Amino acid sequence: MPAWGWAIAIAAFLILEFVTYDLVSIWFAAGCVGGLILSLIPGVGFWWQLLASIALSLLLLAFTRRLVKKWMETKQSATNVDALVGKQFVLLTDITATAPGTVKINGVTWNVTAKQPVAAGESVTVLEVSGSKLLAEKTDKN
Repeated sequence: MPAWGWAIAIAAFLILEFVTYDLVSIWFAAGCVGGLILSLIPGVGFWWQLLASIALSLLLLAFTRRLVKKWMETKQSATNVDALVGKQFVLLTDITATAPGTVKINGVTWNVTAKQPVAAGESVTVLEVSGSKLLAEKTDKN
């Protein structure tokens, strides 16, 4: 196959990957790069180009897909209320054994509970979000 045929195949697999985002067709696009390189070497026939393309695609799919997928999952960031976990805020009112305290985040007042009492004006770190309440702990200032 001429080099332009491999270039078209690469473009088609890349478009398919961008449309589906399943991390499958990207490996076939990479395999077609191998076919493209072999097509530029005089005397290398189509069947060798195709065999190299398929072999490279399957090797990449078998050995790198799981690693890339795991890496992509770790790069996803928390959004909405999940993004509050780990953040520090200043208490507006005391957290006592009988009543939650409050913090204001982006103009919204949240109820905050903690295992230990925390005075107003102290900094707290959010541990988790439970419904409309935040579970926090006093921030250590080392």
